[in-house]
Amino acid sequence: MYLECPLHLWAKKHNLLEKTAPSQFDQFIMMQGQQAEKLASQYFTDFYLANAKNGDSMQSQPTFFE
Repeated sequence: MYLECPLHLWAKKHNLLEKTAPSQFDQFIMMQGQQAEKLASQYFTDFYLANAKNGDSMQSQPTFFE
């Protein structure tokens, strides 16, 4: 957490972090982001992978495991 934002670590240590549900505006922005990601993935699939000659592939939002 310190590497992400030192002030977040300070706030967590002092019990000042508040977890709140996303507002309607935040939910709308998240929905738009998902729609943009879907369009980008479709564009990449239709125009790049359709013309790929090396057997290229794409992973959208791959999961990382340690």
